[in-house]
Amino acid sequence: MAAFAERWSTLSDLMDRGQRHPDMTIGVPEDAAELAPLLKARAKIMGSWAKDDSLWDESPPSDS
Repeated sequence: MAAFAERWSTLSDLMDRGQRHPDMTIGVPEDAAELAPLLKARAKIMGSWAKDDSLWDESPPSDS
Protein backbone atom coordinates (compact mmCIF):
# COMPACT_ATOMS: atom_id res chain seq x y z
CA MET A 1 0.00 0.00 0.00
CA ALA A 2 2.86 2.36 0.81
CA ALA A 3 4.39 1.70 -2.61
CA PHE A 4 1.12 2.60 -4.36
CA ALA A 5 0.82 5.76 -2.28
CA GLU A 6 4.33 6.82 -3.26
CA ARG A 7 3.73 6.10 -6.94
CA TRP A 8 0.46 8.03 -6.94
CA SER A 9 2.10 10.95 -5.16
CA THR A 10 4.91 11.05 -7.71
CA LEU A 11 2.44 10.79 -10.58
CA SER A 12 0.26 13.57 -9.21
CA ASP A 13 3.31 15.84 -8.82
CA LEU A 14 4.23 15.25 -12.45
CA MET A 15 0.65 15.84 -13.58
CA ASP A 16 0.61 19.14 -11.64
CA ARG A 17 3.68 20.23 -13.60
CA GLY A 18 2.21 19.12 -16.92
CA GLN A 19 4.73 16.30 -17.25
CA ARG A 20 4.18 12.66 -18.01
CA HIS A 21 5.39 9.66 -16.09
CA PRO A 22 7.34 7.27 -18.33
CA ASP A 23 5.45 4.15 -17.21
CA MET A 24 2.06 5.15 -15.89
CA THR A 25 -0.89 7.36 -16.76
CA ILE A 26 -4.25 8.16 -15.26
CA GLY A 27 -6.85 9.67 -17.52
CA VAL A 28 -5.96 11.80 -20.51
CA PRO A 29 -3.45 14.68 -20.46
CA GLU A 30 -6.26 17.21 -20.94
CA ASP A 31 -7.71 16.20 -17.55
CA ALA A 32 -4.43 16.28 -15.60
CA ALA A 33 -5.16 19.59 -13.84
CA GLU A 34 -8.43 18.18 -12.52
CA LEU A 35 -7.15 14.69 -11.70
CA ALA A 36 -3.83 15.58 -10.06
CA PRO A 37 -5.27 16.99 -6.80
CA LEU A 38 -7.68 14.06 -6.51
CA LEU A 39 -4.85 11.58 -6.97
CA LYS A 40 -2.65 13.49 -4.50
CA ALA A 41 -5.41 13.37 -1.86
CA ARG A 42 -5.89 9.65 -2.32
CA ALA A 43 -2.15 9.03 -2.17
CA LYS A 44 -1.98 10.92 1.12
CA ILE A 45 -4.84 8.90 2.62
CA MET A 46 -3.37 5.63 1.40
CA GLY A 47 0.04 6.58 2.78
CA SER A 48 -1.42 7.33 6.20
CA TRP A 49 -3.24 3.99 6.20
CA ALA A 50 -0.01 2.18 5.30
CA LYS A 51 1.74 3.79 8.30
CA ASP A 52 -1.07 3.05 10.78
CA ASP A 53 -0.11 -0.22 12.45
CA SER A 54 -3.51 -0.45 14.14
CA LEU A 55 -5.06 -1.21 10.75
CA TRP A 56 -2.90 -4.25 10.10
CA ASP A 57 -3.63 -7.50 11.85
CA GLU A 58 -0.41 -9.49 12.05
CA SER A 59 -1.96 -12.62 13.54
CA PRO A 60 -2.05 -15.69 11.33
CA PRO A 61 -5.42 -16.63 9.83
CA SER A 62 -7.46 -19.08 11.86
CA ASP A 63 -8.19 -22.54 10.55
CA SER A 64 -11.96 -22.52 10.15
